[in-house]
Amino acid sequence: IFENDCPVSGILTFNNGARYDGTFNQGKPHGEGTYYANGHDATWDGHWEHGVMDGTGAYFFDNNDYFDGTMAQGKPHGAGIIYTKQGKVIVEGEWKEANKLDREPSTIICSQEKGSLYSSMEHILRVI
Repeated sequence: IFENDCPVSGILTFNNGARYDGTFNQGKPHGEGTYYANGHDATWDGHWEHGVMDGTGAYFFDNNDYFDGTMAQGKPHGAGIIYTKQGKVIVEGEWKEANKLDREPSTIICSQEKGSLYSSMEHILRVI
């Protein structure tokens, strides 16, 4: 759907096969939408601000574990929970700029199933 020659909702497919399905503002993802990094599996399903993940939603990792919470400028920020693909809680708490806030800074959170490190997600989020 277009308004003043700019898309306001629809599907944007990238040259690498990734796609975005949702709403737009000035040609950028804005509002509610889903990003599919590989073209078919959701990577981020949630709110966007001017082309960046920002607000509540779910971020899906390659191993199908997922973060359900709040993003700010493309990084986990605020309340959030990481679940296994089976729905078991791995990490629950507050995040600031992709880092899990703990009382003890040396705490490292790992997934027992995959051995994946979840104390910081910044490296994972660079792909978007």
